[in-house]
Formats: sequence, C-alpha cells, structure tokens
Amino acid sequence: MELTADSNSHAERLRVRRWALAWVSAGLCVVLLVWLVGNGAASRNPPVLRVALPPDMAPERATARYGGLIAYLSERVGVPVRIEMAHSYQDLIDEFAAGRVDMARFGGASYVIAHERAGAVPLVTREVDSRFTTLFVARSGGEVRTLSEFAAHVMAFGDPLSTSGHLMPRHHLRQLGIDPEQYFTHILFTGAHDATAFAVLSGKADLGAVNGVVLNQMLRDGSLPPGAIQVVWESPPYPNYVWAVSPRLRTDLADRLRDAFLALSMEQPEQAAVLEAAGTSTYLPAVGIELDSIRQAVMEQGLL
Repeated sequence: MELTADSNSHAERLRVRRWALAWVSAGLCVVLLVWLVGNGAASRNPPVLRVALPPDMAPERATARYGGLIAYLSERVGVPVRIEMAHSYQDLIDEFAAGRVDMARFGGASYVIAHERAGAVPLVTREVDSRFTTLFVARSGGEVRTLSEFAAHVMAFGDPLSTSGHLMPRHHLRQLGIDPEQYFTHILFTGAHDATAFAVLSGKADLGAVNGVVLNQMLRDGSLPPGAIQVVWESPPYPNYVWAVSPRLRTDLADRLRDAFLALSMEQPEQAAVLEAAGTSTYLPAVGIELDSIRQAVMEQGLL
C-alpha cells in the first residue's frame, strides 16, 4: 500500500497527539503526588508513632505518669510508640504543625491553636477535663487566706501558653477585676505546674496558679509535704486537656488509637493503674468538645 503525503501527515499528527497526552498524564500524576504530600496524604502510617507531651511537669514525673499508657497504646495498635517531651507549649505546637509529631496531649489552649494552625484532630479527653479548675496556692501559715491579701506580692504562673497554669487563671483574675501586672509586684513564669508549687513552697513566689489534678497527685505521692501549702482560691470550672492526632495520620490508625483509649476500664487491674496514673477513671470521645471559654482566653492574649 502506497502512503500519500496526507496519510503521512495524519500519522505524524497521531504520534504528536499521543506524545502530548503522555506528557499531560505524567504532569497530572506529578501534580497529584505533590498535592497528596502537601496535604499529608491521608496516608501516613509511621513505623514509630511519635507522641509529644506538654511540659506541665518534670520529665521524670511525666514518664512515670504516662509510661503505662504509652506501653498499652503500643500493644493495642501494633505500632511502637515513642514519647517526646516538649520544651515548651510553643515548642509542642511548632513540632506538631511541622509534622514531627503524630499525636500529642494538648492543654485546651494549645489544642485550640494547633487546631487552627495545623488541623489537629481531637481524639479523647478525660472525664475530669470537662470540669477542670486551677488552684491558687500559698504557703500554709495556719490562718485562712484570701486573694486580697496578695496584692503587691509575687505571683507564679506556669508556661505562658499553659491553659490551667496561666491563660485561664489570668482570664478568671480579670473577671474578678484583677489585672495581674498591676496587682502583683512581680510575675514569675516557672514553666510547669510542679515547678510553680515548689516555687511557692520555697518562698520564691507568694502565690501560684497550679493545675488541680497535678497538685493533688503531688500531695498523694509525697512530692509536697502534707499541710505545706493551702488553697487560697479555686477557679470556676472550664474544659481542658485533649489528646489529638495529626491530620497526616492514617484514619484507620487514628481510629485504633481512639478506640484503645476508650477501651480502658477500671475493672481491669492493669488498665485501672494506667487510668489512675493519668488522673481519670475513663476517657471520653473529644468530638464536639466545647472550648469557647478557652478560645476567649487565647484571643484575650492575642494568640489567635
């Protein structure tokens, strides 16, 4: 069969069209791959699950408190779990946002910020976290003391981004008509709740804002001598801690983690020890957790 000029031209057009379609297809694949990576591709199933804890207590206390929980989660989900202690609440948020943390225990304020900045997905919260309080404590002196006695004294908060150690106690002081910078002679940031309690005990601070659960655990384990400090004022309740995962984490793994938390039971001795160490009797789903008061406190400080 003899090919004409027209048939040669037609064949050439077909060849060019196939070549162009191949390049377009390749380009679309590249674009899709870039999009998936940029959006965390629902997709991350890490060989080691990196779990970050907030710096609300000394690292050795945190390891003792959550070591059992981490071992339990690792066994239940079938993935090795590594604990990382954040240097600060800002560090916790930054590491999570950068994708270097797969799951974190956030305070209410740091969760609100991490959710806005990095799409943190809430998993569970403790039953006690729906009615959390901050305790304002002072050294015991026999007599009952009130907040009004601490004008022109030294006030200790925890980390600047701590929900129960700074943002909510500051919020509630303002509701009482107290501007901390004007009311106290000096404000000390200790970085952690146990450090705040020790600052009060040692006399470095006259008054301190401490997470109520941490303080009670310190009294139970003997870290604080009985009767050494007294509660001057207790804040109104507010919601607090949330365990959350990165949106990059595979949905099925996130679901297994949530279900593992929810399966913990006080009726099982080993699991009861895990729950008691975490200061709770059960975990609850965190979907729909009400954090309006926390968001307000965060916005008062210009953090959102």
